[in-house]
Amino acid sequence: MFGVMSLFVMLVVHPAVDDFVAKINTNVAFVLSILFGTYFIVDTIITASTILHLNERLEKLHTLHEDLLEKKKRHLEVVKGHLQASLANQIEELGLSKYSPAEMEELLSSDFRGNFIKEEHKVMNELEFEIKSLSNRIEELKSKGHGVLRRRVIKAFPNMKSLKHKSLLEEIKENIDKK
Repeated sequence: MFGVMSLFVMLVVHPAVDDFVAKINTNVAFVLSILFGTYFIVDTIITASTILHLNERLEKLHTLHEDLLEKKKRHLEVVKGHLQASLANQIEELGLSKYSPAEMEELLSSDFRGNFIKEEHKVMNELEFEIKSLSNRIEELKSKGHGVLRRRVIKAFPNMKSLKHKSLLEEIKENIDKK
């Protein structure tokens, strides 16, 4: 089959292309060469610039992810510390330190538990707001502003990989594929 196709190209296609090229004026061919060469150079520059900007975007996303993880860790530490301090203060104020944990459980009123839970929720709400705002910013960066150039580069190079930000690049690819 390959031999038949080669004969077809050499005997039919090549003579037609050769005649067409021979009819092109040398000045026109020179201008076309310059135009195509310029196009390829500009396309290479734009593609390289787009990839650099994509790398910057991935770096921003990575930083936001790190901040989000830090906020979540801080959230857990603050809640834990707040609970321990609040519980210790309440035990001290009520003079319950002389009782065993089981006896304290029976002595603590629902009023005390309600105040304790209200304070805990206040601290948690403040930190959750910070976490949600960071999460929203991350989602905004992932989905918004892919731009024609970024979409074109990612679709042109579907196997493109990032050494530092593999998972973030995969998420951006998925968002672009959804559109």
